[in-house]
Amino acid sequence: DDPMNADPRFHSVRLRKLRPALARAGLTAAALAGTAERLAEEADAIDAAVDRLLAEAVTVDAFAVAALSRAALEEAPGDVRFRLAVRLLQAVGGDDYPPRSARVAALLAAIGGASGERTVRRTLAGAVVEVRRDVVRLWRESGRRGLPVVALHPGFRGIWDHRFAVNAPPGLPGGLVLAALGTSRAEGLARPAGLPAAAMAALPAVYAGPALIALPSLGWGSGPGVAVAECLSPRLRAPPRFPALA
Repeated sequence: DDPMNADPRFHSVRLRKLRPALARAGLTAAALAGTAERLAEEADAIDAAVDRLLAEAVTVDAFAVAALSRAALEEAPGDVRFRLAVRLLQAVGGDDYPPRSARVAALLAAIGGASGERTVRRTLAGAVVEVRRDVVRLWRESGRRGLPVVALHPGFRGIWDHRFAVNAPPGLPGGLVLAALGTSRAEGLARPAGLPAAAMAALPAVYAGPALIALPSLGWGSGPGVAVAECLSPRLRAPPRFPALA
């Protein structure tokens, strides 16, 4: 006997009191459950269409930069286009929850309105979105919330920033950390052609104290044998349905 079950300040209590009137209007529990089931089937069909579009029109490079055919995006139905944008943003930005619908809609409008020669760049949900000619590229935004700093130990296996699988050898020296490259530079470290500077800044790098000793994604450094590989592709194909709260 909980007094809150009769307290009209709560939304559930007010709806419970309306239930007989809703049932007389045809909104029974069974009818609502049937509607929910049909909506779930439609959502599954949209997800299947997004899966096909991902396979046909999206590529991910070794630096976890996703590239999408702008023409394929604009030809897709609205719901598919929206769901694809959300999936890309969540995978690249690493958020467990999708961004607000109005912001995704504004981003899609900006992509659709971009002229052929002008580069358009937006940030949303921890991702940078760039439209250049007929390609939309997304990479991790590095500045606003910062990127993980992970202490490495011999035999380390793990995921860094949702984007890179990390493997360290058993004989790894102590005192090393994996953190974003940021503005660090060292002799012989050059940015590959076509890789945006901001995307390079978000790559995982190995540090010994303040000293940059390896950038595994570029094969730079005499480093300790730490290997990284992008794991954005599987995250796009099978996005997490619920936040990882562990």
